[in-house]
Amino acid sequence: MNRLRPEYERILQRIRTADVVYTDETGLKVDGRQHWIWAFTTRNETLIAIRKSRGKRVLKEVLGKTFNGVIVCDGWKSYPSFTSRIQRCWAHLLREARYLAERIDEAKPLSEALHQLYSSANSNLRQK
Repeated sequence: MNRLRPEYERILQRIRTADVVYTDETGLKVDGRQHWIWAFTTRNETLIAIRKSRGKRVLKEVLGKTFNGVIVCDGWKSYPSFTSRIQRCWAHLLREARYLAERIDEAKPLSEALHQLYSSANSNLRQK
């Protein structure tokens, strides 16, 4: 197993120094006990970590205490407690905006504006 360590360390270093890291975590059972599988993804790498925690300490362990990039993530509380450099995941943001707009009339203009902004940004990216 130690033969993989050098490549793991290279991937870890590139993730720690990336300008943007997409990260997410989801629960899974390991021998009947709750664990979390974390994914840390850049343009070229993905690092997977399975931990007993869903907390900020995993972010510190993987990204390091001096991480200076932007994290693209859902709204889980561990992320803003780790850094203020956050971009909300569009899928989560749009889903939450739609949910609120279906229940609260005052939220409809915001939901429509966010969906239009997303559509416009994607259209501009496709034209490049």
